[in-house]
Amino acid sequence: MQTQLAKGVQLTTVQSHQFKTNQIIINFRAPLARETITQRSLLSNLLETSSRDYPDQRALANALAAMYGAAFGAGVSRKGPTHNLQLAITVANERYLATDQPLTNQAIQFLQQVVLQPLVADGQFDQATFDRQKEFGSGDYVGR
Repeated sequence: MQTQLAKGVQLTTVQSHQFKTNQIIINFRAPLARETITQRSLLSNLLETSSRDYPDQRALANALAAMYGAAFGAGVSRKGPTHNLQLAITVANERYLATDQPLTNQAIQFLQQVVLQPLVADGQFDQATFDRQKEFGSGDYVGR
């Protein structure tokens, strides 16, 4: 089911009772432009490895482990004339666990935190994290 949340913002939900995990995917789409390909790839690496509340990969891993081993990832891809930045988290469905922990809500809050509160200081990404991702990032780019 698709719902228009605001101009240019769509929510797509697919309900199913056959899976033991819930997956939440956020897609940011923009026109494909040679000038922004590398920037988006670097941005995906930065968002995947740190945020204000999770300043390094260990803190991110601990947060995911606390959600029963949730899986989180980010990447970029090309879809026709658009460039897609995607963030995805997969978390266990609470129905199959002996817990009252609201894992799906925690996953949504995790994604909000990663997207809306990146690791920045003075309007710039953390320099050490930026330099590390610039040099050793995954190298994802459109055109592969």
